Amino acid sequence: MRVLRVYCHPLEGSFAAALRDHALRSLRACGHEVELVDLYRAGLDPVPGADGRRT
Repeated sequence: MRVLRVYCHPLEGSFAAALRDHALRSLRACGHEVELVDLYRAGLDPVPGADGRRT
C-alpha cells in the first residue's frame, strides 16, 4: 500500500516527531511504501497575514 504521511510540527525533538518516526518505521516494516510531507520544512507559514485571510 502507498501511504502519504503529512506532518506539521516546528520542533524536531518533540513527542510528535517521535510518533512520526515510529509510524514511518512501522509502516515500512510492514512493507508499505511511505512518503512523508513535512509542512514546516516545505516552508509553511501557519499564521496567514491579512492578504491570506482575504483569499
